[in-house]
Amino acid sequence: MYKHLIIFVSMLCVNFSFAQTISYDMPDFAGRQYWVCAFQGAKTDTLVRGIVPPDGIFTFKMPARYSDYYGILRFGIGSGQWNCIMNNENFTITNRNNVLEFGQSVENNKIFMLQKDFANILNKVDFIYRGLSIYNDNSQLNTDLRNEFANLDKNYSDLYAKMNDCKLYACKYVKMQYFTNGYSQRIFLPEEKMLNYSKLLNFYTDSLSIDELYTSDLYVTTQSVVLNLLNSTAQLGVLMIEKMQQIRSDKVFSAFADDVMTQCQRNSWADAEDMIAQYLVDSKRLDKFSFAYQYSSEVLRGKIGNIAPKIDGVNSLKNTLLFFYESDCPHCMDQIVEFKRYYKQLQSKGIQVISISSDREPSLFEETARTFEWKNKFCDFQGFEGKTFTDYGVRGTPVIFYINDNEKIIGRYAHLSETKLIE
Repeated sequence: MYKHLIIFVSMLCVNFSFAQTISYDMPDFAGRQYWVCAFQGAKTDTLVRGIVPPDGIFTFKMPARYSDYYGILRFGIGSGQWNCIMNNENFTITNRNNVLEFGQSVENNKIFMLQKDFANILNKVDFIYRGLSIYNDNSQLNTDLRNEFANLDKNYSDLYAKMNDCKLYACKYVKMQYFTNGYSQRIFLPEEKMLNYSKLLNFYTDSLSIDELYTSDLYVTTQSVVLNLLNSTAQLGVLMIEKMQQIRSDKVFSAFADDVMTQCQRNSWADAEDMIAQYLVDSKRLDKFSFAYQYSSEVLRGKIGNIAPKIDGVNSLKNTLLFFYESDCPHCMDQIVEFKRYYKQLQSKGIQVISISSDREPSLFEETARTFEWKNKFCDFQGFEGKTFTDYGVRGTPVIFYINDNEKIIGRYAHLSETKLIE
């Protein structure tokens, strides 16, 4: 039994015939509201709310719909909240004199030990980092600091290696948590930053399970870290497909696909979007009414390499920049400024500009469009459900298509500068 103020109790659920139970003894919190929630990707599901009874004793049982739940549980009382892990265990959580204790849980004990051991090493590493930033010359002190860093690196690597042989969710969670903090299987000197990035990316690619990440509080943070490690949207597309192929649960697959395609849509990551959309449709793992399937189907209509769909009122789409925008979209307004600035230059290169607006108010469209020098500017006032938006699979703006002299789509961009047509 270990005492500490922050509890990481891993909740690793496998097939079992009884409801996992946490028995609370919290007299210091009598009369306060408590709640328990489970993690589902970017969302949380509150499982119970209640009031701590006068004697502080109450019990929580996992509901039947979460009989196969595998991940982190979070509970809160008053203004405090803690992560709990359950791995087919019934255990107790007690509060006495403002100190939390838990017992009868291998997972809890393991994660507490790991957190404590890693913290001892990393606190010393932080001290060395600060020392090296001051003594960054060839002095003896600099050498001594680097030697001590090498010792700490070995201690850290040995401890991390032990987690690789550990089957507990506690070990898996700690590795995911340290990934979000920028640590992988070893620690690096400041000048080794690029090598660290490579190791982090290797961990995400080869070791991190989206199925296990999905039911933790690290899901959103992990995806943000990954985006910062990548060099291009094409690399993102390849990596996301690889991770989707590793996912076992269809439920997790569908939710992850929705999240990835939402990010592609919001950021106009055309290279990744086309690649992932084709994979998702071909995978046959998605419900045809899911967001990821519907959006992927639309994206493939405007896929690079396709013949550009016809547009009512336009005789030819040869050598065209097709610009989808919305008048009250700040990023769209930035691109409108760019198109107006470089229109003459594009015109001199034989490039036709056509703009398609998702505006629903005629007055808003006319106020913006009247400032455009080019002739073809359209809006059917149907928003993103309009025919041209649907034909090209556009669900977010700004989006720019480059169509060649064979009327084939050869590029899809978020910024005019990405087309390489302006100087």
